[in-house]
Amino acid sequence: MNRLASWGLGAAFIAAAWGTTLLAPAPTEWRTPYVTDIEVGEVQTSGNLTVEVHDVYFADELVDSQPSGVWTGAGNFLVLDLSAQVYQDESMNRIVTRTAILGDDEYWPTERVYTQIGSATLSAAIASRGTMVFELPPEVRSGTIIVQLGSGDAKQAGQITQLEISLEELTVHDSMRLEKVRWEPSL
Repeated sequence: MNRLASWGLGAAFIAAAWGTTLLAPAPTEWRTPYVTDIEVGEVQTSGNLTVEVHDVYFADELVDSQPSGVWTGAGNFLVLDLSAQVYQDESMNRIVTRTAILGDDEYWPTERVYTQIGSATLSAAIASRGTMVFELPPEVRSGTIIVQLGSGDAKQAGQITQLEISLEELTVHDSMRLEKVRWEPSL
């Protein structure tokens, strides 16, 4: 093989190797969750979690029954009224992924509210219905927020249910009393 052909073959191999790196997934691609979109009033199963979102609204004040008595708090609360149950595997019986994403900011359910479905043990036999409450900054009443729910960790390639919410379209309640998580027929 002559010298020019060797150089050409070497350049072709280098170009092929470079092209292969462009086709390969990013090192963190395996951690990207599988997303199933849901809308209010719709039932969706993603992974081991079946969810139905009944309503989404803002509340300026919440009243909650806690073990120490009744708690009342003011704030900018985004409230999801939802039902959930596990699909098959009851060992994964909690909503682990509970994230609201607004732009570059992530919010988790407020710890000021005791009565939330996120802390309930879910069953495959019957659905649980309750609320999930995110406390947002006072000025956040517009834009699009994405709520992600899942029985596994979404940051480790879990399967999540995702609800996209236009905040301008939500009803605003002056005060809402939260109900305890309760059983209802299966989804």
